[in-house]
Amino acid sequence: MSSATKSPFNTSVGPVTEGSLHAFAAALLSSVRAAAFWAAVLMPLVTILSVSSGAVVDPLPVLGLVGANAACAVVGHDYSP
Repeated sequence: MSSATKSPFNTSVGPVTEGSLHAFAAALLSSVRAAAFWAAVLMPLVTILSVSSGAVVDPLPVLGLVGANAACAVVGHDYSP
């Protein structure tokens, strides 16, 4: 007599299909677009605060922030909150 009980969770993963890969890629792309959108929204505030507070005096980090902001705006432009 066995005292082991069957798990209520499905422990078999099953085969990876093209549909499941497509769904995973779509979910990942949606998450990346959302993160890029919100980074593009908030990054100008970080740039303005860091320059106005004197934390950044060299122009190279400011140009890096502006470039990163532009890249985030391009990647996140299709996101709709």
